[in-house]
Amino acid sequence: MATTPTIAWIAYAPVKSMALVALEAADLGPSGIAGDRRFVVLDGAGRLCNGVRFGRLATIVPRVSADGGTLELRFPDGTIAAGPVRRTEPVTVRFYGDDRRLHGLDGPWDAALTAWAGMPLRLVEADGEGTAIDRMPKGGAVTIVAARDLAELALAGG
Repeated sequence: MATTPTIAWIAYAPVKSMALVALEAADLGPSGIAGDRRFVVLDGAGRLCNGVRFGRLATIVPRVSADGGTLELRFPDGTIAAGPVRRTEPVTVRFYGDDRRLHGLDGPWDAALTAWAGMPLRLVEADGEGTAIDRMPKGGAVTIVAARDLAELALAGG
């Protein structure tokens, strides 16, 4: 018996490796969901900070205004760093063997991230849609998982 698929949950990551943000609806384009991984965190050496290297980033909840002009980061201790998104100088960052063009940002985020982490961190903005997707610089990523598969994974202890 065929069933009609339904979408139970849609989320994206406006800041790479930070908490996912639930969406009520999303338009999918060639690069995936618009705004996905628009922002990226770099360490003091200018290297990508991802969930593998710095899993605690997932405890920070980002919010981007509907027009994309304002970014807010909510830290686990209740601290909020928010402000208008204003680009500064271009930055080239190596992502899994590929150079990506990003831009520095003028705002409160670097100081807040550094204070929270106890080490220098910097927030930068991708130069275009799909720029900060891990291994697909020219395409996006959408993950679709069936509820039955999730149930089986849970039973297997995965």
